[in-house]
Amino acid sequence: GLELSGLGGGQWLIEDTAHGLSLHVAAVNDAAVRCIATTTTINNLIENRLTVRNAIDEGQLLIEVNQTSDLVSLQLNGSQTEQVIHQFARLITEIQRQTPNSITRKSEVMHVG
Repeated sequence: GLELSGLGGGQWLIEDTAHGLSLHVAAVNDAAVRCIATTTTINNLIENRLTVRNAIDEGQLLIEVNQTSDLVSLQLNGSQTEQVIHQFARLITEIQRQTPNSITRKSEVMHVG
């Protein structure tokens, strides 16, 4: 899931379909993994002013794993973390592809597909 705070923020479920990545407006409470950021951080990623890895390292993009029913937090291993980073970078690339010039990227809300 994706959770953004700030102007144009909200919650979306991200699905990897045969036609590419798909975003659906929905509560992300049931998502196994959530990526949490501000709309400013997303815009910085889209404008290539920040990389996904740097956003994570700097605390601007958080990866949260849903808790199990006994309230014990799960943790991602290294390869699972890398997979989440890769998938999130794909999402940013897809948004960039859908908005080919920087003028249209200035919006706080991005629509994919």
